[in-house]
Amino acid sequence: MDSIRAKFSKRVCPEKYDSDNILSLEPQCYNQVAFYDSFDGPQPQHDNDHVQYELITILPTMDEILAAYKRVYQPKKDYGSPNPHSVGMLRHLDLMFRQLRQESIHPIKDICYVAAQMAFVPPSHQPSTSQQVPAGTLPLGENMSLDTAAGRTETFIADVRNPATKDAFDSAVRETYMGNRFFLYEGARVEELQAHERNAINVRLSFNCPEYLRGGRLFKSNRLQNGFMMALLCHNNIKHELEVFYFSIHLRQSTVSMDCRGGNGQKAAILCTLIPESTKDDVLELARYAQNLEPGMEFCLVEFPRLMHHGFYHCLKRLQQLSVVGPRGDVAFRDYVAPSRSPEELSQARLTHALAGTRSIQDVRPPRYARDPGFSFDLSSIFEGRKTSFSLQDLSKVTSLDSEALDFEQDKAFRYCLTNEFAFVQGPPGTGKTYLGLRLAQVLLASRPSKPILVVCLTNHALDNFLSGLIGAGVKDIVRVESGSKEEWTAPLNLRMKARKARNSPRETAAKSMAARKRKQAYTNINDWCCNVSAQLCHVPSLSPSDDVGSAMEGPINKIRTNDMLGSVGGKPRPADPEAAARSLAEDVDSHNEASKITQTVRENVDVRVLSSASIIAMTTTACANRWDVLRRVGVEVVIFEEAAEVMEPHTLCALLPSLQHAISIGDPKQLRPEVSDQCLTLEKCPDHRLDESLFERMVSPVDPSAARLCYEHLGLQRRMHPDIAELSRLTYPFLRDHESTKDHEPTFGINERSFGGIMMFRSAKRLKRISLASMIMNQGDIAVLTPYTGQLAALHQALSLTCHVWLDEQDRENLLNDEQLTGDVGRSREKEAVTMEDMLRITTVDNFQGEEAKVVILSTVRSGGSAGFLSIENRITVACSRARDGFYVIGNSKTLGQVPLWREMISLLGPRRIGPNIITQCGNHPDHSSRVRHPDDFFEIPECPVRCQDILECGHKCDRKCHPKSLHKRGALPCEHACERELKCGHKCTLPCGADCGNCLTPVRQVILPCGHSGAKVCSGGMLTCNAVTGNEKLPCGHIRKILCAEAEKLRGRGRACEACRAKDDGDSSETSNNYMYGEGRVVSGSEDSSLGHSSNSKQTMVDGLDEQAFIEEMLKRRALTGEIISNGAAMQPKTASDGGSDGSKRVNGDENVEDDQRLKETKDNGLDGEILVDVSLVSTKAHDRDKAESQTDSDSKQRLDVEAKHSSKSSMSTAEAFSSENASLRPRSIVGKEGVGEAASCAELELKSEFEQFMMKMRSPASGPKIPT
Repeated sequence: MDSIRAKFSKRVCPEKYDSDNILSLEPQCYNQVAFYDSFDGPQPQHDNDHVQYELITILPTMDEILAAYKRVYQPKKDYGSPNPHSVGMLRHLDLMFRQLRQESIHPIKDICYVAAQMAFVPPSHQPSTSQQVPAGTLPLGENMSLDTAAGRTETFIADVRNPATKDAFDSAVRETYMGNRFFLYEGARVEELQAHERNAINVRLSFNCPEYLRGGRLFKSNRLQNGFMMALLCHNNIKHELEVFYFSIHLRQSTVSMDCRGGNGQKAAILCTLIPESTKDDVLELARYAQNLEPGMEFCLVEFPRLMHHGFYHCLKRLQQLSVVGPRGDVAFRDYVAPSRSPEELSQARLTHALAGTRSIQDVRPPRYARDPGFSFDLSSIFEGRKTSFSLQDLSKVTSLDSEALDFEQDKAFRYCLTNEFAFVQGPPGTGKTYLGLRLAQVLLASRPSKPILVVCLTNHALDNFLSGLIGAGVKDIVRVESGSKEEWTAPLNLRMKARKARNSPRETAAKSMAARKRKQAYTNINDWCCNVSAQLCHVPSLSPSDDVGSAMEGPINKIRTNDMLGSVGGKPRPADPEAAARSLAEDVDSHNEASKITQTVRENVDVRVLSSASIIAMTTTACANRWDVLRRVGVEVVIFEEAAEVMEPHTLCALLPSLQHAISIGDPKQLRPEVSDQCLTLEKCPDHRLDESLFERMVSPVDPSAARLCYEHLGLQRRMHPDIAELSRLTYPFLRDHESTKDHEPTFGINERSFGGIMMFRSAKRLKRISLASMIMNQGDIAVLTPYTGQLAALHQALSLTCHVWLDEQDRENLLNDEQLTGDVGRSREKEAVTMEDMLRITTVDNFQGEEAKVVILSTVRSGGSAGFLSIENRITVACSRARDGFYVIGNSKTLGQVPLWREMISLLGPRRIGPNIITQCGNHPDHSSRVRHPDDFFEIPECPVRCQDILECGHKCDRKCHPKSLHKRGALPCEHACERELKCGHKCTLPCGADCGNCLTPVRQVILPCGHSGAKVCSGGMLTCNAVTGNEKLPCGHIRKILCAEAEKLRGRGRACEACRAKDDGDSSETSNNYMYGEGRVVSGSEDSSLGHSSNSKQTMVDGLDEQAFIEEMLKRRALTGEIISNGAAMQPKTASDGGSDGSKRVNGDENVEDDQRLKETKDNGLDGEILVDVSLVSTKAHDRDKAESQTDSDSKQRLDVEAKHSSKSSMSTAEAFSSENASLRPRSIVGKEGVGEAASCAELELKSEFEQFMMKMRSPASGPKIPT
């Protein structure tokens, strides 16, 4: 087989470069990349390997992909390491760009290389499964145990699908040896190009759709979602050349969209948008592929999970565009960030630091604006009636501000931030980092009201939390840039919403109009070209310009114009040569993009005016890189970084605008570092590169032996953890103090370890123990279960969601969905707003719980034996052990964790009393009632405390429930059960319990017929109670039998859930915490869906309107039609079968009803239902139907009346309509009439039913029918 090489374009290549990169026939068994550095810069390994980082394209070229496993030029971070640039800002920007690009781009190179091997290397050259092939390069699908999968990096992903779809699943999902997961779609083709008003052009690509994604199932999956990145790999098997195009997904289309093009239900399609880096040559090449001008081409599509182009592109592009020319350049505070130093100065600094054993401290100047004569800070927001103005000299002289709004450490850090232009504050867990940031923002706004402050956070969630605090403090004129927030209250703050209200200047209006005309003309030309080429390829005959041809594909109907197809189109003459036509299309696309840039410039002018008038400009780090030009024009002078220690330094550099005079960074480098996926760039694995070292950490505790550090302040008074839990954090923060309020935290109800802070470390790491512990203490509310691994998170979610309300962090949910460890419905089953947070169990990974807290935290360390895995990193340990307020429990193996120094110190601190194989549970109110738990099953055998609560409630009644946490009364989770003594406006007493809202009067006043046909009661307020008639039974998975009530039949039948009693047992909750009330013949359903079991229930009352005579007659006519008693088209209407759409799915033919009923009765007895038949409320019951047949053979009215009375007095489960049908069976017409007599027969039946309805209602009120009620 000839070597497959990259197809070279006209782009700039490194000097003296001759490519030798080919697509290997063997799998590349590398689990990491080799780096090298040099004083001469990179030795060209591919056509994108430049000494000047500004010339490097962001996305990899095909030649670079083929060199994916060659050594990569990556300079070391220390100042004294080899580098072609001298120490300074240029060298630092080059370093940051190359590190961030390696982190962002190398997975793309690795995936594309493996995908090209799988798609384009003939099977005869591919290795067999018996050879030594890396597991990661084979299809996924092997199931793994939870604990085995938890710590592996290059491993298979569990296949949770049906075995029948396993082969189809394997045909799309792949994972490289380095652990990069991707989706491969073969049989791809460039179907057509489509014009788009905003994107200029979209590319429609078809591919072989895996079987389990065909039809509408593609839309129910998480594949090919809008905005995510994908690549089109192109192979010319004649020239043996490879080419790659990158797209963003615009719209996915099912297999139905390709039926008109011969897809035969096996091909699907997607609409893609070219990325911003695409060139005219890319458009030209795609136009040639769309016209089938290139013979011997084969294509495949590669989907990159969770990869979005704008997530890395804007920051990398901004690093390339930052200038270092001039005294300040484009990066502020360059004297601190990357000072220019000679080799002699570096050597002297290393020697000085080595001899002194410590780092020298670099002086930091006050803010430039604060040095102006007469300037003072307005501190009125933190003082009440005291001196509010302080100059720089005043703040430097005082030792304390003596403000009640700040504690000692906050006071010191507050003054430090105001007097230093480049300030850093370390805040341990629970010490009020966000609070300090809010106070600083208030003071800076009051001191300089005309200057906006830039607030930058890593995530949208953190940004929303900070903005909510500002709004609560009364700050106005807040503008939030970008639309990544999921909070509805942020919508009015969005920049786009505010910009719509701004007006354009006359010059801007003229420029925008000119650009619109130019873009419209370009769009017309592009659209005509695309439509004509599509029509030619589909062999569509010539039509007049007014004709429309609708295609079966999804999307708008395209108008096809004729002017000899490729001749004169849309008024613009086009060459008939397809090559020349393709070049003309590329020019039109380029013209459209130029017009779009003019429109974007006008929009940016408006944004600058809106942002200049704001008080607070809030955005994420990614938005800073994207909106850098706008922010520079605004002239922002003050920036506050929230959680600055979590931000990568390249992102921070994009936010250090040249206009800045004051930068305040608040965070904690002892907690989580920036997230880096390439372990070769992390501080733990490779200290020479340290991409996960934030600017915060590098400034206050540098690793480079020649670097000086900056002075910083730290907060020290924590208000979160009970002192016993805070002992663990003091191993990391010796200066940490406890606020007095932390000593008043309530103990964990049910656990004996309160005097030790509720800390317990089990030597058993079984999953059932952590699940059982979570279920036992769930009634206290605000519980969080933490785990370091997403695989463990999926298993916990699956187990715990069966017994309690579970909430997943948004980021965790997205990760599990993208890894296909959750379905879309399961992932969204519990939102934060659906149930109050106190009643939910939060399960999340440790990394996504930083900045959060919970009353009780259970940490599952997963591993038992071997290494400690992710929990060997001290920063992650610090986060995991500092989230709990009242109780902290660790489920793990102390020997495994003891291999880590910090864990070993914690184990020594806890001592043998707090570490062991068991835990002692006890009643929080009665300590004598205790029990020892060693095995997970022991949690379910803990006896209940027999003592009654007897607390006096707010209403004055005593609580008669069994012993429970006192906090449940404060939360309102256990309302008073005593009878309500309040009198309603109508004069009746409230029939609801004391703890419920009285609402409308529910006193029964009259018996009526409900819409379902059963007997019910009308209440004083005018409505009727829900129907309580039993219409059938259902056997539940837990083994219990559930009675199906008429009002709940459609909602409950076939749910397949355990009954409420079993769920309450799983929750560790007593059934006495909820109630079920009966009133007369009706039922007030309150709570669970399974209230018909007789177990406790707690849902809202449901009321229905009354039944009039006409509604009853219509119901009876419908039932008679179903049983063949109304004649249609000369034949009796039989009940619908499954094939006819009948609801019961059974087939009844004439006299075969008894055979079927016997079979149903047999199945019922087999299910343990004692002969009670499962019936559907929408059909006449089998009992009523058999009784109908028996009664129709007698003419005795007296016998019929006695039968009706007997049925009512025996509390039959039949509905009123069924009883009515049985009672009057012999009175109904049964003769067969012709087609013309159908209407007459129906009219006769309706007249008879009117009179029979009145007679039946009189019997219902007679003494023989039961207790007489008022009419």
